[in-house]
Amino acid sequence: MAAARGQGFQGCVLAALAFLALTALSAQPCQAVECVHGKPDAKNATCLCENPAPESGEQGWTGPKCDYPLFGITLSADKPVTDWCANLGCNNVTRGEKKCFLAQTPWKPVRWEDPNDPGRWKYLAFFLNRTSESGDPDLYGLFTSDVNARRPSKNHISYDFRETSSVNSKSTLVVEKDAIGRDKDYNMTFVCVDTWSSKSSTFDLLVYSSECPASYDQSGTLNICSSPTTASEDQRRYTRCQAGLCECKKEYAVPTTPEGDPIDVYPELGFDKCAAQVKQTDDFVRKNDMQSSLVISNETVGLASWNFYPLQISNDTWETVVAVECDNCDDSSDGNNQYRYMSTYPVLTMKYGAPPGMQWKDGAYEYDIRSYSSSGDQQITLRQDSNKYREGQWFVGVHSSFSASAPVSYTLSIDRNSCPNGCSGRGLSCNVTAGNGTEPETRQCVCQKGYFKDDCSADARKLDYGEALTDVIEDGYYEYFQLPTISAKQASRNIDIKLRASYSGYDCPAHWSSCHPSLLVKKGGGTTYPQMESYTFKQELLAENATREILICSSQLVDGVWRGAIYNPRKWVPINYTVEVVKDSHCLNNCSSRGDCVDGICQCHHHYGGGDCSVSTSCMAGDRKANQRTNGVCWEECQCETRNDVTTCAFDNTCVSFECNPPLRWTGVGEECIADECEHDQLFLSDADNYSCIKRCQCDGNKACKLMDECDKSTYQCITPYRKDPKTGQCTLEGCAKGSVQENTLNSVKNGKCFMDCKCTTSRTKGTTCSFHEGGQCSHVSCDAGYTLVKASDKDSAAVRQAGHKCVLEQKPTSKAGVTAAVSILMLVIGIVAGGGLMFFFEKRFQKKVRFAGYSNFGDDGM
Repeated sequence: MAAARGQGFQGCVLAALAFLALTALSAQPCQAVECVHGKPDAKNATCLCENPAPESGEQGWTGPKCDYPLFGITLSADKPVTDWCANLGCNNVTRGEKKCFLAQTPWKPVRWEDPNDPGRWKYLAFFLNRTSESGDPDLYGLFTSDVNARRPSKNHISYDFRETSSVNSKSTLVVEKDAIGRDKDYNMTFVCVDTWSSKSSTFDLLVYSSECPASYDQSGTLNICSSPTTASEDQRRYTRCQAGLCECKKEYAVPTTPEGDPIDVYPELGFDKCAAQVKQTDDFVRKNDMQSSLVISNETVGLASWNFYPLQISNDTWETVVAVECDNCDDSSDGNNQYRYMSTYPVLTMKYGAPPGMQWKDGAYEYDIRSYSSSGDQQITLRQDSNKYREGQWFVGVHSSFSASAPVSYTLSIDRNSCPNGCSGRGLSCNVTAGNGTEPETRQCVCQKGYFKDDCSADARKLDYGEALTDVIEDGYYEYFQLPTISAKQASRNIDIKLRASYSGYDCPAHWSSCHPSLLVKKGGGTTYPQMESYTFKQELLAENATREILICSSQLVDGVWRGAIYNPRKWVPINYTVEVVKDSHCLNNCSSRGDCVDGICQCHHHYGGGDCSVSTSCMAGDRKANQRTNGVCWEECQCETRNDVTTCAFDNTCVSFECNPPLRWTGVGEECIADECEHDQLFLSDADNYSCIKRCQCDGNKACKLMDECDKSTYQCITPYRKDPKTGQCTLEGCAKGSVQENTLNSVKNGKCFMDCKCTTSRTKGTTCSFHEGGQCSHVSCDAGYTLVKASDKDSAAVRQAGHKCVLEQKPTSKAGVTAAVSILMLVIGIVAGGGLMFFFEKRFQKKVRFAGYSNFGDDGM
């Protein structure tokens, strides 16, 4: 028992000693913290850095181990804070290190009445510019009032603000004091630059504090109230900034109602900074019977900014379509798959009664309608049957997107349509189906030939057999094509029609069925076309660069029009595709390997025939056969050849003669036919020069016969009664007998006739020549019965004055008519007798016949 008690006592002593030992060990100080540029703080288990709060122009250290270089800076609107310390390496950074800067930024002013008090700032603007070709510097910031208690660390979440965008080499950031909290008591700001890139970077850094809204643009220029500090007064968006409030000019101010009252707007739209702009629109232009349009080109919206457009929508417009087409957005891609970064495209929203935003706030969106187009360019469609529709004032909003690296240029178009999409400008009319209370009114376009869908936006490209079609299809779109037809005769043969397709582009896992493009086929033309919801045949393209096909019976193609389509279901990813229609023919016995299978029929090689080219087509020497060709009939002659005592005869497909299809003529060479311009010589008459001649039809060798432009000189002949003048070679009228007369048909006399006489002239060279003076004045005028001859006066017309006389109605008394008639008859008889005597005289004297012209000349003969 005593031993037991002793052992118990010893146990208690040992336990007490162990407790004291543990207590002593626990009282020993912790292992010292590793400090690179400082010393350990045993009390707080941290490092006390060397010069932890350097003044401007000094270097110190910060960070958990005092291993972050820290440079004191003075804020400037246009001078980089890295200028003074570049030789110390403050403007370059590599992975695993930070370069930090310390700025004095009092949180509260000492004297509110002093406009220059540094504590009045509300906005802190940053501009980080990468000056090296590669690398990706990021910016982090931290406010503090105790550089030892709150300082930069490796944990990026602990910072108050950051800018880590890698879109381009220039990054901007604005920190608002109100967003951090005006109740803070900070007086300094740490600004650190870090990188996750494996490549080192060099950079410039601008930092500026301002009471008025301030920011840097991509050129590194400071903007106050969204206006560059270098802008003139006319170019500025504001008139003044007082106590941190911008007084914006009208187009940048909050819009008003028709009554002039300011409209409630969301604070983040930028109207308080003059960053948002309300732009007035022009009048709509009528494009066709179903569409009026408004197009605004060359529009620009700044980084993270809004442009707004008031739009009046009335019940007269069945459909309103608003579209934004980006002019300078970056269609970036990740290698070969051409994936689009849609965040660089502008945002399009609409709201009734007020400018829209694009966020979810207080349980509702800041917009009524937003475009979520996956193709980049944005579009909103608002119809009267939509639950969003309201008549009145709307606002269209275009935002540059927060991921854009530069101001966005775009074209805004607004269409007012009475039928879907204005029938795409391809409509003939619009069919309207009235609503019945439960179903809304519907409208459908009647399209021009070749176009289809309810808005006539689609057309089918024609495919030809054996000709592949390669193109690009945008994401979420269909490409349509029309299959070629086949004759009923061909359809009755052994022919299979195969529609083949393949694609290349961004591939996706095989089990993602909604990702694969589809090949569709449907029977029907007009308004019938294949869709994912309606088709006759369908084939999914399950792998990139793998050809899939759809088999169509040839008899089906005879029975109407068939359309095909390729559908790309992917978002943001256009693909390349190839589609082809081929005819797969099957012939009997494979044409016995002695012919080609064409459309299910054997085209036999020479010397063979029959349905399967198994029959020899040998012949007797000298035999001829007609072979129909395109231009006519080729006559082939059987040729025989003897080899090794074996004679083989066959037609050798050579034309020994050829009969061309009329009116063509064989040239004598091969199957060459020509069209002659003439077959015979042609007679040519010249009414102007009074001659005739022959134009020869000339055939020169194997060329076409051609009618010569000039006459054969040996065939010239004068037309009767003209003769060829031996001296001049011209065709002239023959001479006449002196004193003879002839009616002049060139000069007509009203109520009478004009006669000319034959006059003769004598010259040394030509001798005596006689001729009628055609075209000259009348030698005599004979009036019709009841008219009398009088001399022409100056008042008469030129034609009458040229004739010299005219016939007028006779005015003499009736009692003297007999005398006048008797005298006329007597004079006529005397003239005939005298003329006959003269003719007898000339005939006797010159021994030649004199042609009687009908009247004699009683006047001077001019000789």
